[in-house]
Amino acid sequence: MANRNVNSQISQEPKEESTKFVITSRQQMALITSTLIGAGVLTLPRQASEEAHQAAWIATLLGGLFAFLVTWAITRLALRFPGKTFVEYIGDLLGVKKSETVGKYIGLPITLFYIAIWLAMAITSTRLFGETIVSAVLTNTPIQVIIGTLLFTVFFYMMVEVEVVARFNELLLPLIIVPLVLIAFLTMQNIHLTNMLPLISVNWLAFVKSVGTQIFAYQGLSVMLLFMAFVQRGDNTRATAAGIGLPVLSYVMIVFASVGVFGFEELQHLTWPTLELIKSSDIRLFLLQRVESGFVVVWVVAVFTTVGNLCYGACFAAAQCLPTKKEDKARKWIAVFVLPIVFIVSLLPQSVYALFRWLSFIGYVGLIAFVLPVVMLLLAVVRKQGKGGNSHESS
Repeated sequence: MANRNVNSQISQEPKEESTKFVITSRQQMALITSTLIGAGVLTLPRQASEEAHQAAWIATLLGGLFAFLVTWAITRLALRFPGKTFVEYIGDLLGVKKSETVGKYIGLPITLFYIAIWLAMAITSTRLFGETIVSAVLTNTPIQVIIGTLLFTVFFYMMVEVEVVARFNELLLPLIIVPLVLIAFLTMQNIHLTNMLPLISVNWLAFVKSVGTQIFAYQGLSVMLLFMAFVQRGDNTRATAAGIGLPVLSYVMIVFASVGVFGFEELQHLTWPTLELIKSSDIRLFLLQRVESGFVVVWVVAVFTTVGNLCYGACFAAAQCLPTKKEDKARKWIAVFVLPIVFIVSLLPQSVYALFRWLSFIGYVGLIAFVLPVVMLLLAVVRKQGKGGNSHESS
């Protein structure tokens, strides 16, 4: 009886520390997948085939493999610094061990860069959402109303705790991934193999450039630098592989089907090639005669999780930069000021083509955010920073 009481006390001792680790490995996978699959899926086939032509699906696959490397680096950083976000351990990596506050200020430029790039991706995704809904569904509705409605729901998303965000992503993951993969698979019935040959018809420089542009589609995963601080130790690497594998599989299938159905030349003249791919297919799914309507519903959910996760990460990182211990309260107040800015800036592009130029610019700048986790991990290994070993659950 005494042993039972001792064991129960021991299991309850680390309760205050362990309550921070509120995200399971499955929810980690859902966060990665839900963040990556968003507005960009509608324009992905055109961007992929612009330089790589028939080999666009290979470029998409290689971009996904590089994204897996970056996600693995983020996971290893989280294992080395359990319970800490990148805002908290960036000072250690830059050589400041004595004061966490001083380390935050030294790493402030990196933190501000990530906040800016996450908000920029959220802004472009929001505008893409508005443009698509106006052109495909609600043609008579002002785009301001559509964007405002999205950001209004995101505002309530920002008011909840991080474990609620993780559970919400876990709940919506099947609704996003299953229809997307199913539709991509069914549209392959109209593929013309002549559109896929020759497999490599461009020089290697153009192909490498195409792989670089495909990395743009996976840049949202850098927000895991923040969320990984709350993930429980377990099969983190497997969850990472599954989280990045599902978007890569979906993207490769969509690009492969789009090139096979339309050919790379016709894709360059389609504004929303993925939506046109669904419209061109003779699919009758259950009682739906217009499958693109069902796809738009799924896509709206995917955009919401993408914009919500990016804004949540940006506001949380900003709250950690402030000299306050009430980070959750600070995050909510920051969201009150940030979301109106997202709304205003998302309306600045004068046309959808100006928006595409914004996307290209943000993509190239975002490559820095994509490479930084690998650099951070190398610094941690060389400087022997972080624990990297024992599970917090073993206590």
